[in-house]
Amino acid sequence: MKNFLVYRKIDQITITAGMTAYAQTLDIAISKPFTDHLRIELNDYIENRMERNYHGNFMKPSLKDIVNLVKNSWPKITYNCVIHALRLCYVVRK
Repeated sequence: MKNFLVYRKIDQITITAGMTAYAQTLDIAISKPFTDHLRIELNDYIENRMERNYHGNFMKPSLKDIVNLVKNSWPKITYNCVIHALRLCYVVRK
């Protein structure tokens, strides 16, 4: 793996103990809220709009429905949320 990284000119770093929270702040500050909003959209879809087949079982959602779930969830991640995440990981000055 090290040779592969060198060949691709990818720097490898080691995250020391206790620093994971700083290295994964984008996961915490952006991915988590987005996933939470997506879960709310999905639950609403399942409860109110998901179709059933003639046996009464749920049918697989269409690609359009899935894209709309993501499309409705993404705008809820605000500019301030992104700035907060970048400040947490020291990418943007306070």
